[in-house]
Amino acid sequence: MRLRARGQAEIRVGMTGCTPNIARNLINVSLSGALVEVSASVDLGRMVEARFYSPESRRPVVRIAKVVRCDVSGERIYLGLRFENPMAGPDLSGVTYPK
Repeated sequence: MRLRARGQAEIRVGMTGCTPNIARNLINVSLSGALVEVSASVDLGRMVEARFYSPESRRPVVRIAKVVRCDVSGERIYLGLRFENPMAGPDLSGVTYPK
Protein backbone atom coordinates (compact mmCIF):
# COMPACT_ATOMS: atom_id res chain seq x y z
CA MET A 1 0.00 0.00 0.00
CA ARG A 2 1.35 3.40 -0.96
CA LEU A 3 1.22 6.11 1.67
CA ARG A 4 1.26 9.89 1.21
CA ALA A 5 4.82 11.10 1.62
CA ARG A 6 6.22 13.67 4.00
CA GLY A 7 9.80 14.72 4.14
CA GLN A 8 12.08 15.02 1.15
CA ALA A 9 13.81 12.81 -1.36
CA GLU A 10 16.94 12.93 -3.47
CA ILE A 11 17.09 10.88 -6.66
CA ARG A 12 20.41 10.39 -8.42
CA VAL A 13 20.75 8.35 -11.62
CA GLY A 14 23.20 5.48 -11.17
CA MET A 15 24.28 3.94 -7.90
CA THR A 16 27.28 6.09 -6.96
CA GLY A 17 25.36 9.04 -5.51
CA CYS A 18 27.64 11.38 -7.50
CA THR A 19 25.17 12.57 -10.15
CA PRO A 20 22.90 15.64 -9.75
CA ASN A 21 19.75 15.34 -7.65
CA ILE A 22 16.72 15.32 -9.98
CA ALA A 23 13.97 15.01 -7.33
CA ARG A 24 11.41 17.80 -7.09
CA ASN A 25 8.64 16.33 -4.97
CA LEU A 26 8.14 13.03 -3.14
CA ILE A 27 4.54 11.95 -3.88
CA ASN A 28 4.10 8.60 -2.14
CA VAL A 29 6.10 5.72 -0.69
CA SER A 30 5.52 2.05 0.11
CA LEU A 31 7.70 -0.72 1.48
CA SER A 32 8.61 -1.70 -2.09
CA GLY A 33 8.78 1.58 -4.01
CA ALA A 34 8.01 5.26 -4.45
CA LEU A 35 6.54 7.82 -6.83
CA VAL A 36 8.62 10.97 -7.26
CA GLU A 37 8.23 14.10 -9.37
CA VAL A 38 11.60 14.80 -11.02
CA SER A 39 13.25 17.39 -13.24
CA ALA A 40 14.43 14.98 -15.97
CA SER A 41 13.10 11.80 -17.54
CA VAL A 42 14.97 8.55 -16.93
CA ASP A 43 14.87 5.44 -19.10
CA LEU A 44 12.89 2.48 -17.83
CA GLY A 45 15.14 -0.11 -16.24
CA ARG A 46 17.79 2.40 -15.15
CA MET A 47 19.02 2.15 -11.58
CA VAL A 48 18.91 5.16 -9.27
CA GLU A 49 19.99 5.94 -5.74
CA ALA A 50 17.05 7.21 -3.69
CA ARG A 51 17.58 9.02 -0.38
CA PHE A 52 14.60 9.77 1.84
CA TYR A 53 14.76 12.34 4.64
CA SER A 54 12.32 12.26 7.54
CA PRO A 55 11.45 15.55 9.25
CA GLU A 56 12.49 13.94 12.57
CA SER A 57 15.83 12.45 11.50
CA ARG A 58 18.97 13.80 9.93
CA ARG A 59 20.00 10.30 8.75
CA PRO A 60 18.58 9.49 5.30
CA VAL A 61 17.06 6.15 4.38
CA VAL A 62 18.96 5.07 1.26
CA ARG A 63 17.64 2.59 -1.29
CA ILE A 64 18.82 1.47 -4.72
CA ALA A 65 15.82 1.35 -7.04
CA LYS A 66 14.89 0.48 -10.61
CA VAL A 67 12.86 2.94 -12.69
CA VAL A 68 9.68 1.03 -13.59
CA ARG A 69 7.59 4.00 -14.74
CA CYS A 70 8.32 7.38 -16.33
CA ASP A 71 5.26 9.52 -17.07
CA VAL A 72 5.26 13.00 -18.55
CA SER A 73 2.20 15.13 -17.82
CA GLY A 74 2.51 18.61 -19.27
CA GLU A 75 5.66 20.04 -17.74
CA ARG A 76 5.79 17.46 -14.93
CA ILE A 77 7.74 14.20 -14.99
CA TYR A 78 7.00 11.35 -12.59
CA LEU A 79 9.18 8.33 -11.87
CA GLY A 80 7.88 5.11 -10.40
CA LEU A 81 10.64 3.34 -8.48
CA ARG A 82 10.91 -0.27 -7.25
CA PHE A 83 13.39 -0.76 -4.42
CA GLU A 84 15.92 -3.60 -4.67
CA ASN A 85 15.49 -4.17 -0.92
CA PRO A 86 12.20 -3.32 0.80
CA MET A 87 12.09 -0.39 3.18
CA ALA A 88 11.76 -1.32 6.86
CA GLY A 89 8.52 -0.39 8.63
CA PRO A 90 10.11 2.21 10.96
CA ASP A 91 11.87 3.86 8.02
CA LEU A 92 8.60 3.96 6.05
CA SER A 93 6.69 5.53 8.95
CA GLY A 94 9.37 8.23 9.17
CA VAL A 95 8.74 9.45 5.62
CA THR A 96 4.95 8.99 5.35
CA TYR A 97 1.83 10.31 7.04
CA PRO A 98 -0.24 7.86 9.09
CA LYS A 99 -3.29 6.42 7.29
